[in-house]
Amino acid sequence: MNRWNRPGFPALAEGAFGLAVVAFAAACAGPPERNDPAAPASPAATGVAAAGASDAQSTRASPSVRRLRGMYTLMADTGSFVECRSGQRLVVATEADNAALERAYLQARAGPGIPVLATVDGRVESRVFMEGPKRPMLVVERFVELRAGYDCDGPVAPASRR
Repeated sequence: MNRWNRPGFPALAEGAFGLAVVAFAAACAGPPERNDPAAPASPAATGVAAAGASDAQSTRASPSVRRLRGMYTLMADTGSFVECRSGQRLVVATEADNAALERAYLQARAGPGIPVLATVDGRVESRVFMEGPKRPMLVVERFVELRAGYDCDGPVAPASRR
C-alpha cells in the first residue's frame, strides 16, 4: 500500500482542496465593502430574490458603471435585458456578476422565458456577439435584486385562468 491509497486519504485530500478553493475565492473577491447606510435595503428585508455573494463587488470599478433597472430573461444560456427607462434591449455578457443574476433568475422566474424585473450595477459596452457586428452589451458588475411579479411599471396582476 503506498501513501496515496491509504484509508482516509481521499477525504483528507478533498478537505485540503476545499480549503484551497475557499482561500483562492476569498483572494479573488478583494477587500470587503464598507457598510454603507445609503445602500438599498437587503434582499431579505424586501422579500426579493438575490444572491448575497455579489455584494463584495464594487460599483466603483469603472466610471461608466451605473444603476440599471429592466426586464431580464434567460433563454438558451443567453441573458437579455430590456432597460425600463430607454426600452433598449441588451444582450448580457457572460462575465463579472452575470452568474449571480442567472442563478437568482432561475429561482425567481414563474416559468422558462418569463421576464423578471432586475436591478443591476453595470455598464454598456460595444462588443461582437456570436460573430456578428458589434452591438451594445450589458456587463453586470454587481447584481442588486430581482422582483418576480413586477414589471417596469410596478406589480403585475396574475394572469386570469379560464
